[in-house]
Amino acid sequence: MNPYTTGATILVVDECEAICELIEVLLIRVGYHVRTAINAADALQIAREMPELDVALCSIELPDMSGGELAESISAIHSSAAIVFVSASYRPNDPMRAFEVLEKPFTISELRSAVRSALRATPAFAESTLCAAL
Repeated sequence: MNPYTTGATILVVDECEAICELIEVLLIRVGYHVRTAINAADALQIAREMPELDVALCSIELPDMSGGELAESISAIHSSAAIVFVSASYRPNDPMRAFEVLEKPFTISELRSAVRSALRATPAFAESTLCAAL
């Protein structure tokens, strides 16, 4: 495990299975625990089954629910989970601007940076000395 990742648990939700798999591989390689879903219904089922969730990477454009609605539902299940929206069509004045946004296409460095930034915002990691070093 990479000493800079904390072993946090991340849920990746994107309608494109290949994007989910790519993000999963990239994050697992640096020590995160990752689950994926290609729609909101599966994401909510996974979230309910997870004992803890630190970060949810959610596409804004899902076939069965908006990213904003999914974020609210995930937050109701895991109130301390940070939400990062992933989008190719995000506009800075979108009402969801309170959350971190990772714009497609993104680099590996941008992905890791967005996850670290989100983790710093979560209560479980904000106080840890390990997260402070990120």
